[in-house]
Amino acid sequence: MKIIDVHSHWGTRRGFPLQTAEELAQQHATWNSKPNYMTEAEMADYFRASNVATILDFGFSKFRPLEEMRALHDYAFATEAAHRDVIIGHWIHIDPGMGEAGVRELRRCIDKRIGFLGFAVSSSLSPPSSDPAYDPYYKLCIEAGIPVLIFVGTTGLGAGLPGGGGVILDYCHPRHLDWVAAHYPKLKIVAGRPGWPNPDTDPVNRDDSGSLAWAGASTPGAAGRDDERVLPRAQHVPQNRSVAESQPHVDPEVHVAFRSDG
Repeated sequence: MKIIDVHSHWGTRRGFPLQTAEELAQQHATWNSKPNYMTEAEMADYFRASNVATILDFGFSKFRPLEEMRALHDYAFATEAAHRDVIIGHWIHIDPGMGEAGVRELRRCIDKRIGFLGFAVSSSLSPPSSDPAYDPYYKLCIEAGIPVLIFVGTTGLGAGLPGGGGVILDYCHPRHLDWVAAHYPKLKIVAGRPGWPNPDTDPVNRDDSGSLAWAGASTPGAAGRDDERVLPRAQHVPQNRSVAESQPHVDPEVHVAFRSDG
């Protein structure tokens, strides 16, 4: 049975989620791994060998100037076009501080999409998902019918750096997702990562609107930490799908797959 991976990072040098020398220096201490760069073809072959079709995410693109961000998005679409059998779409990050220019770039990506496209909101070094700056982005997502992936819970970004590299963990508290779901009832929302250290406050545990889904996330170096709490929640993922979140730069044995009963 083929695995549908709803969120995977890139394994190529250009798309690798850790870009700066400081981040790369922390990789072994935080995730117990080292960079293992691949070509685009090698990355696609990795997914084929793993029997996976995936939705990719740069993660870092929101920190880039607009023109560099546009080039990254075009690179993503070109790579998808070359490997349609295993790359089925993308999550797009845009910092809301870009304002109307960022909204136009999201619109451009929606118009240019090949397969799946969603808007990713990671509040690591960005405002929390409940911030009013996201309003035009959420409205565009509703208009275009695309989902929003809102990351909740802790992140490895900034681990081991002075002041956590400026990452404010509270910005990823599940209550922000709850606020978004309440104020944008027509928005399709995917909650990314378990809400640890606040898992009991995850809105997905009590959602009955049908507009909120939960996607499990594996964290390199932390596999098994929260498995018993997380696995039962896979029922919130559409049935007859197997869902995993993987990292192409980490050996397959550390991947954690979150599966529906189907």
